[in-house]
Amino acid sequence: MKNESLWLLALLVVILLFASLEVQQSNSTNTPQALGTSSK
Repeated sequence: MKNESLWLLALLVVILLFASLEVQQSNSTNTPQALGTSSK
């Protein structure tokens, strides 16, 4: 196993986490009604 591959995987995971957080924030702020409808 190469260390470079591990670093690439770590970077991908971090990027995905940040992307998911940004998406959740944008969805919650842009469509507040979506949360109310999904909770029912």
